[in-house]
Amino acid sequence: MAFYVVLHHPRDPHQPWANAWRRGTDDEVEAITTTRAIAQRCRQEGTVYVHRCGFERTPPAVVCELEVTRIDALGTSAIVSFRVLRKLHAAPSVVPGPGQNYYEVSEIP
Repeated sequence: MAFYVVLHHPRDPHQPWANAWRRGTDDEVEAITTTRAIAQRCRQEGTVYVHRCGFERTPPAVVCELEVTRIDALGTSAIVSFRVLRKLHAAPSVVPGPGQNYYEVSEIP
């Protein structure tokens, strides 16, 4: 199963979690702030895909494949740092519901 984290578009003013996008891009993630449970899943998986939600005229997309490089606990949350393995820009096969911050699917982009 492929593990996908769902992130708001970096230009979306509603950001429930702080995320660091590489050099201001909207397709490469350096780090995310998330729950400790999701951070643990990231550690277990090792490889994570990013489903970037659509915003304005930009459609949703699976934008990159990441390798987990570090996880730092931060109270009840955690910061997960990554190395970008590849950019994808694939159409997502799942439409996450409001508040859904991850999902799994059997196909890998």
